[in-house]
Amino acid sequence: MFSNWFSGDDLEHYRTSPHKQRIDAVASSLLRLRYASEVIRQHLHEWLRFSLTLDTSEGAPLPVPNAEIVRQYVAGRVAGCSASRSRVLRASVRIFLEADEQGRFGRRVCCPPFTPPWFSPILTVYLEFVRSHRGLAKKTARKYIQKLSAFAQYLEDVGVTQLCSITPGHVRDFYENAGHGCPRRSYGSTLRVFFRWAAVQGWVADSLGDAVPRPRQYRHVNLPDVLSAAEVERILGGVDQSTALGRRDYAILLLAARYGLRPCDIRQLALDDIHWRSLPCRRRFRR
Repeated sequence: MFSNWFSGDDLEHYRTSPHKQRIDAVASSLLRLRYASEVIRQHLHEWLRFSLTLDTSEGAPLPVPNAEIVRQYVAGRVAGCSASRSRVLRASVRIFLEADEQGRFGRRVCCPPFTPPWFSPILTVYLEFVRSHRGLAKKTARKYIQKLSAFAQYLEDVGVTQLCSITPGHVRDFYENAGHGCPRRSYGSTLRVFFRWAAVQGWVADSLGDAVPRPRQYRHVNLPDVLSAAEVERILGGVDQSTALGRRDYAILLLAARYGLRPCDIRQLALDDIHWRSLPCRRRFRR
């Protein structure tokens, strides 16, 4: 049913998978719910990968696989991924496991975060300000509520229940020590904007926003610098060479893997750039 969403070895694995019926049913539910095509494609490939793990393990068949196998699979998949990518991978596995025979599954709605009573009036005034003066979207407002409520809860836990009592040490300690031991990088801009507004109100010092660290965040930092020979061969082997587009893609990947050509070099490559007569196999082209 979804064969055209796969290619190469994945297509064969999909057609022969004992979980094909389940994959088709859940994907059909995503179509009915009008999920984006790219999102459905990601889920399809993740379900196929996950089902192959179940097939090669000794866990129980779906819908109740061995919990330890699922935990190990998810831990391995999200290792080194960004927070947003990790959420997508976890959600994909959850949907696949929780779906019924018709492919229906529960759509989780996050519970509103708890806001300490002393901070609730301040947050209400702040949200009204950013909605009216900055055109804050509802989705962004929910993120503000979640992050600022977490910060207020941290302050209450350390005995601070007034904005004027916040020190740079409080800000740094909250930012650098999340529950999982990593910095709360996504909180930086939210806290700085809030502190600027609170400073205008006269509730905090003007310099408190400077206490929020500004670490450098490099794009694609989690991507590997070099692929191993086995990984390169696996990528090349995954290209469907039975079509003209597949053969073109294979040639592009081969040029990049063997000669290190950049995309701009490959795009500009022409037949005249190849010195056919100096090739080692030139005798093959003689008539």
